[in-house]
Amino acid sequence: MKMKFRYDKENDVLYANVGEPCSGLAEEVGGGIAVKFDIHNKKPIGFTIIDYMKRVNRNILLPIPNFEKIKLPTYKNLSIH
Repeated sequence: MKMKFRYDKENDVLYANVGEPCSGLAEEVGGGIAVKFDIHNKKPIGFTIIDYMKRVNRNILLPIPNFEKIKLPTYKNLSIH
């Protein structure tokens, strides 16, 4: 599964998508994390993590439901916007 990450530094939010971003329906899974599902086939297509760098710096990132095997990026690996 090829993930694309985008980081909003001003708001400390990480956006992740399988492939190119597309329309979907987000479901909050708790603690400032939402998983996005395709509106047609209900497959997971991405996720959003609020307060991403705060979580990284405190080492409190938990596995994302449906994306447990994805390696989350460090600050050096992020595309920052």
